[in-house]
Amino acid sequence: MHVIELVMPERKCLARWLARSDRGNHPRPLRCWQAIFAEHFQAVVFEPYTIQMLGGKLWNLVYFKGRSKP
Repeated sequence: MHVIELVMPERKCLARWLARSDRGNHPRPLRCWQAIFAEHFQAVVFEPYTIQMLGGKLWNLVYFKGRSKP
């Protein structure tokens, strides 16, 4: 399974405002995404990353690659 999800920044910033303004209804903090993925899959990759423009953070995302739990 491959997933890319929007991460809700913990502190107030432009990226947090953009996450709240996004059409998706479920941005979550990084720790919540990790717990959700771990509940259902064995993690192969859990990699947070940021989309930036002109030196500012626009979106915080996480890439997850997982497989079925044994």
